[in-house]
Amino acid sequence: MREIYKQTWGWDEKQQWDDMFSDKSCFLLLVDGDDEVQAYTHYQFTWDDEDEPEYPVLYCYELMVDNTCQGTGLGRILMKSLATIA
Repeated sequence: MREIYKQTWGWDEKQQWDDMFSDKSCFLLLVDGDDEVQAYTHYQFTWDDEDEPEYPVLYCYELMVDNTCQGTGLGRILMKSLATIA
């Protein structure tokens, strides 16, 4: 994942750490029968605009699905779950 970040937005180790371990961070994990994570999403509740906040929003920072599980609907399940939570 780091390589994708480097190529698109750039990698900032401190920023990544701060985002993942913020008090605002929430996670949904989908695990198999062996407790192996098959997919997850990292999200936070925040405001639509930092300067002039008007509406609370759910911001999805990441949604990852293991290569072996892609195409099985796990990403769709996580997205629907986020919509329900929001």
